[in-house]
Amino acid sequence: MASPSGTFDNGEKYIVVIVLLSISCSLSLVGSSCIIRISFKEILKSNDRQHRLLFALSCADFVNSMSCLLMPYLIPSFMGLPGAVGNHATCTTSGFFFVVASTSACCYNSFLSIYFFLVVCRNWKDRDFSKMLQVLVHYVAIVLPVAIGLVGAVTKTINPIPVLNFQCLFSAFPWHCEKNDCERSSVEVAKALFQSVNTVSATFSIVGFVCTFLVWNTVRRTIQRSSSYRFGNDRDTANEERLKQVSIQAVLYSLVYLNSMMWPILAVTMRSLPGTVEERNGDIYVYVLQLLYATLYPLKGVFNFIVYTRQKVQQWRKAAPRSSILWIYWQIILTTEIPRPQRIPATLPLTATTGTVETTGFGHSQQSAAAEEVEVSFDEFGEE
Repeated sequence: MASPSGTFDNGEKYIVVIVLLSISCSLSLVGSSCIIRISFKEILKSNDRQHRLLFALSCADFVNSMSCLLMPYLIPSFMGLPGAVGNHATCTTSGFFFVVASTSACCYNSFLSIYFFLVVCRNWKDRDFSKMLQVLVHYVAIVLPVAIGLVGAVTKTINPIPVLNFQCLFSAFPWHCEKNDCERSSVEVAKALFQSVNTVSATFSIVGFVCTFLVWNTVRRTIQRSSSYRFGNDRDTANEERLKQVSIQAVLYSLVYLNSMMWPILAVTMRSLPGTVEERNGDIYVYVLQLLYATLYPLKGVFNFIVYTRQKVQQWRKAAPRSSILWIYWQIILTTEIPRPQRIPATLPLTATTGTVETTGFGHSQQSAAAEEVEVSFDEFGEE
């Protein structure tokens, strides 16, 4: 069997790709872990349906990032790739968790968009989500991907193949291996499993993006009608702000998912182009795509963490405006409570006839006891 190392100009380029992939996966693991911690505390506090979906989504992202991190090292050693020390069993295991986690994350992203649609467009409350509906959501998002992955593992259809990078996915036999020499499964089974994953992912993706568009359009039309028929103090600005925040969250979550979905589609497209893998991978633009794939695809956990904490960061900014962003993120991870708004002394004009400012021995100016305090306004519209 020929070594696949020729798909890269040299081993150093492949090592660069793996290093970038490892860094991105590690960051994603941290981001997903933070969401799991925060959302779990929110579930215990309020039992909110949105936090339940985000908890499940982050668990799927965590498993997906872990499988991406370990897969380059679990690929069979006979592939001749730097760092690959695995065998067929390790490749099948990592490929199983990769397929299950990525498909499950796709389902949960779609269900999250459906949740926003029902809340904004249909005015659903948490009490409207019955236990049977919640069980059905998790059943579809977990059992269906696991079933597809188990079929691939039992039939030995998960094998190392080159997409934009080497991965253990559905294939009848390992890449760069003669079919008659080392065929481990049938081509028909591999095609059926591949089409099953694509059908599930495409269906849930379309539903999710349509729901996100409907949420955005509903909020836009609601605000337009409000501005047309109400003026000044008659407008319900609080409700408009809440709707706007929900719309922004829905759109941002969909954009994060679009990033994670775009790279596998690009990889499959590249694989279907005419010419051999060696010929395509010798081009500089393909290597650039490999670097982008290794850097951006695994970052779902980081992007979701930024979106998930966006409103909390805004609230912390108003409560502690002088704090650094890293300190704010650390406080968000440690606690679910937002501090009370700071109370800032009102600035009174100084006149020649009234002494409203006293100077202490340390050179600090203090307002007199007569100065009233003004409480910093707290934006509650962004609360989840």
